[in-house]
Amino acid sequence: MCTANKTQPCILLTNDDGVTSPGILLLAKKFASCDWNVVVVAPDTNQSACSHRLTMTSDLYVKELRNLGENVYSVSGSPADCVSVALDPKGLLQSKNLVPTLTISGINLGPNTSHDVLHSGTFAGARHAAFYGVPSIATSLASSDMREENISTAVEATFQLCSKLLTFLPKYPRNYQRPVSNFHRRQIKESLTEDQCFDILLQSFQAGDLLVNLNVPSRWNGSFLSTSLGGVFYRDVLQRASKVEENCGWKEEEIFRLVVHGGIDFVPDEQTTDVDALRRKFASITCLSTWPETHPFEIPCSVLKYALHSSKSGFPCWIEKGIDTQVLSPL
Repeated sequence: MCTANKTQPCILLTNDDGVTSPGILLLAKKFASCDWNVVVVAPDTNQSACSHRLTMTSDLYVKELRNLGENVYSVSGSPADCVSVALDPKGLLQSKNLVPTLTISGINLGPNTSHDVLHSGTFAGARHAAFYGVPSIATSLASSDMREENISTAVEATFQLCSKLLTFLPKYPRNYQRPVSNFHRRQIKESLTEDQCFDILLQSFQAGDLLVNLNVPSRWNGSFLSTSLGGVFYRDVLQRASKVEENCGWKEEEIFRLVVHGGIDFVPDEQTTDVDALRRKFASITCLSTWPETHPFEIPCSVLKYALHSSKSGFPCWIEKGIDTQVLSPL
């Protein structure tokens, strides 16, 4: 890892819709207009629903696309591949003497709610950056209406959230590329105060162990809500594409496609979920552990539940605490 005095901070952008998607390009333009160094490293083709796939059996081709703007690169792989190309010690940012203050994956064109996060390439891009110890968020326009005005709405909500995060994030992540000295099992006391849990969530986000998943409705009411994942189940997702006669059985060769326009069942929940928030035209902020259960770096549910505590502004209380702490004691 390069030392801070030889590098410049930047914001890394990736996605799964592809490098030419208006979601990522409009977001890059927004941050660049605020004098941030922005680096876009995104797939050369649409990689939606590829989850955390890594390309292990073929080479990755990286191209600079100057026609799309400064520091825009395409990669012949998945979002996770793109992040590796950017953040690895032999990667793109190292060669440009840049260190990412924050990674943003998106803006995805379509929602990433409920268990969508398990197969979302957008969410995987953020999670892979967090594996490198970089604070990361995933962001999505939760709508099928892809008009530029709706994408611009998601850009504005994403910018508002990230502006808050950037007020307290160190410009050079303290856990970048995860130094071996930081390899130890997370120790959590059994009895913690609310304030102590907020501290753990804040520190976990800065270390890349907590992820933020943002979903923005097209008709956003301008407010945010801290949410849990909603429960949904997609039915009738397999559609027969090959032409067959009525009552015809299975043929030797069939053509099918997967669709999400069949029936969708929603699990009733007393908690405020991402699905519920979007119905009410709020932007939903869901905080999730980067690591699976039983992993040494996981955030236990006893602490993670405090990410549902909202401030008056609708942002998670731990984010507001990070801002207050920065005001009182600059990093």
